[in-house]
Amino acid sequence: MLNRDPDPDSLGFYRGRLLDAGWSEHPLCDALRRSEELRQLPK
Repeated sequence: MLNRDPDPDSLGFYRGRLLDAGWSEHPLCDALRRSEELRQLPK
């Protein structure tokens, strides 16, 4: 989605959401779609 490999901090953050907060694929994708980084990518 972001056209890059995950950085260690982001990977840890989102992995924690999946494991600890019970997120599924849908909330994860929604969070990435709303991310500032994605909004700043050229269209």
